[in-house]
Amino acid sequence: VYKRQGLIYYSVNESGVDSDGREVSTWPWTKDKAMITSVKMEGYIRPVSCNNFFRELNMVTSYKLDKFDTTACTTTEWMFYGNSSLEELDISYFDTSGIERMGYMFHSCSKLPTIDISSLDLSGATAITGMFRYCSGMTSIDLSHLHTGHLTSFGDLFYGCKNLQSIDLSTLDTSSATYMSGMFSGCSGLTELDVSYLITDKC
Repeated sequence: VYKRQGLIYYSVNESGVDSDGREVSTWPWTKDKAMITSVKMEGYIRPVSCNNFFRELNMVTSYKLDKFDTTACTTTEWMFYGNSSLEELDISYFDTSGIERMGYMFHSCSKLPTIDISSLDLSGATAITGMFRYCSGMTSIDLSHLHTGHLTSFGDLFYGCKNLQSIDLSTLDTSSATYMSGMFSGCSGLTELDVSYLITDKC
């Protein structure tokens, strides 16, 4: 870590584990989170774990992620948690086919009006628990491109999304779901919700 001309430069531990072999849960920039307003990647990075990667960088309004290589990543849990100033997010560069754990990925991204998840490949994941929890600024989201028939948990998926006005569940395959508790809890902005497409017999 070094500072120059008002910028802070960090190196990334791409192995995703610390010196004791444990999964990294905090990153070098975590301690500076209150003063980071923008993020720039000087070169390509390819971490094994994206767990908590941008956690609580609550001054950042947008990211440029074209040099963020997720092909080696196995987890994106809590990746953008607490990014409460984030107004747009482009994850189209992400290859998520090998990611196993994606829970709470966008938790508390409270200013995002929507998230384009059309490129999100869930084929390696087993659950998307709390993925959009407390995305309280979200008004709509398109789920039509998601393949979810193998996922077992949808619990707390939209918990606290109080400004969500409508959502089409007709393409959401929950045939393998065993846990769906709290899925729409606190979605006080929804005036109608058609859940007739949801398969809940294993829950």
